[in-house]
Amino acid sequence: MSGLFDKSLLENLENEADEKLEEKENKKDLSKINELLEIANGACFVEDFEKAKKIYKEILDIDYKNIDGYIGLIRVESEDYTKFEGEGIEKNLRILNKIDEKYSYLKNKEFATYLKNRKEFFKSQNQNTAPKKEIKKEEFYSLDKVKELVDSYDYKEALPSIEHYAENCVGPMVKLLASFYLKGIIVNKNESKALELYEKAYDLGEKDSAKEVLEYLDNKGTSKTSSLYKNWLQKTGKVTKVEEPKKDNSYSKKETSTKESEDSIFSLDELKNFLDKISLHKDEQTEEINEKVLKTLNYYANLNDIYCINNLASAYNFGYFGLIVDYKKSFELFNKLIMLNSYDAYNDIARFYENGNYVEKNPNKAIEYYTKAYDLKCDNSFTCYNIASIYLRNFDKPNYAKALEWYKKSTERNRDWYACSQLGKFYEEGLGTNQDLNEALKWYQKGLDDGDKKERENVYRLKKLLAKTNQSKQNITKDDSIYSLKELKNFLSTIICFKDKQTDEVNKKVLAALNYYADLDDIYCIDELADAYCYGYFKLRKDDKKSFELNQKLIKLGYYKAYDKIARFYEFGWYVEKDLYKAIEYYTKAYDLKCDGLFTCKEIANIYLNDFEMPNYSKALEWYKKSAERNNDWYSFSQLGKFYEEGLGVKKDLKEALKWYQKGFDDGDKKEQENIDRVKKLLNK
Repeated sequence: MSGLFDKSLLENLENEADEKLEEKENKKDLSKINELLEIANGACFVEDFEKAKKIYKEILDIDYKNIDGYIGLIRVESEDYTKFEGEGIEKNLRILNKIDEKYSYLKNKEFATYLKNRKEFFKSQNQNTAPKKEIKKEEFYSLDKVKELVDSYDYKEALPSIEHYAENCVGPMVKLLASFYLKGIIVNKNESKALELYEKAYDLGEKDSAKEVLEYLDNKGTSKTSSLYKNWLQKTGKVTKVEEPKKDNSYSKKETSTKESEDSIFSLDELKNFLDKISLHKDEQTEEINEKVLKTLNYYANLNDIYCINNLASAYNFGYFGLIVDYKKSFELFNKLIMLNSYDAYNDIARFYENGNYVEKNPNKAIEYYTKAYDLKCDNSFTCYNIASIYLRNFDKPNYAKALEWYKKSTERNRDWYACSQLGKFYEEGLGTNQDLNEALKWYQKGLDDGDKKERENVYRLKKLLAKTNQSKQNITKDDSIYSLKELKNFLSTIICFKDKQTDEVNKKVLAALNYYADLDDIYCIDELADAYCYGYFKLRKDDKKSFELNQKLIKLGYYKAYDKIARFYEFGWYVEKDLYKAIEYYTKAYDLKCDGLFTCKEIANIYLNDFEMPNYSKALEWYKKSAERNNDWYSFSQLGKFYEEGLGVKKDLKEALKWYQKGFDDGDKKEQENIDRVKKLLNK
């Protein structure tokens, strides 16, 4: 096959690939992201939100536009979709809507359900306060408000404003209205009207309209040789010619050998070497490379080459090499692999049934295919873990016993430290088995030995718990009248905003459980009890001293978020003498350990600006910048604009001021428009 490819062209392609890899070495690593997502989602399920949050942030460090990463952070901030209010939730929703204008995150059914519940929650809140102000016919919502309504699925309320802006040629609104007509949202489905609006949106600068139309035409099965398809294909600017449809779907060796020019494809060895080299960057190649790779994959796939069929199936599944995602083709190719006795594909088919891509979502079918892969020893490092996860999440009730069984198999076959952590959790809380703290300690220790240093905290806690209760061979005993730890967490998550509005009976039961588990050094309960003493929750008499001592205990147990809370005691003089330097010291510790909250940097800046006899503008500027970098905080953007405009703590710089005001405006603070206009006038003068 050496005659199939010009060696000089291969060298050029390899050099180009090398340069590309060097430029992209700090960009997203898809396989690593997928692996981290599995771990983070698992941590969320067992309510280890601290661990999950760190992993989701790690994902966003790799790819700052990763939609699943932001969904994960919202899941963490909402404590597994049980809370609806909070700055962390609002902030990440705002970012998510900014990077995902197509609202593709709604494909995540669990997240979409949370958004609907969140909408209902706020509706009920509004009903309990003041009646909703009705919009007058001649008035329209701001663009920000329209987006907020769309985010909360209030399409009916948003429609008049969307139509108004679309008539006035606001590109994003024209594109949004087009999608409504295309999908039949609120309005009657009208394809010709939708295409007309997409054309208008495209002319107004919404160039990705072409991609949305192409996806629709592909799903509809429109001929790629039709004038409509060619017209929209040309608008993408990516492809200038359309492949003619194949006359025969069979994989005839005779016919395919005549279709391809030998000089236009790789040899099989050259293809394998090249794909190995770009394994993490299959969606980042040039059009020339994409075309050549796809021709080669199709050529050898038609010759029943397993390697090429597998790569082509993955390309259709993930959209590699410029392909539009096509789950149907991917599913058919993976099925073909099974027919050719490549049983690794059982894992891939299982994922289709697990996620509901192309086929109807069917957890039982997914388990069946994963199990086939396991029985044939064609499983990968996630097969057993995936089966356990399905038993935990994909049925009406979690099947802890089955999940426990498959986590054990995962540790036996794959040396899976995460499965060790799960087994420790199951034995500690008695999920699917009898509670056994010694067995829990064994699995936590195994996870630690296998390289998960985060298990050190669990090992330490279990050892201390066993020593404290002196029950090395028995379950801990407690009064049956109080909540179990899981019941307590579930209950508190449902009353997150109403901890001071419960009945005396409930208050008594909650406080008994919090004190019981706090005595056993449970971090969650110590934290809740500290807040209860601080704010008087559950009709507990406020006691700043006890709250302070409990937060100090949290720090000793390695829960460094408590630094943030201790700082507030020194900032406001609760229990301890007011000491602004001490407050800054504790806030800074929280920041350095990346255990700060949304307000930590801003609080330090505000102390330097407002709480000393003379404002320290340079220090305030420094911490507002840190707040802007870490929290994408619009208030800090506004402050930085003001500092640069007025020369506070820094040399006056109107261009820099304009940059920060603009950043605040882009991040959602429309009040910055006035500042932007003022600074632009000054610059023009």
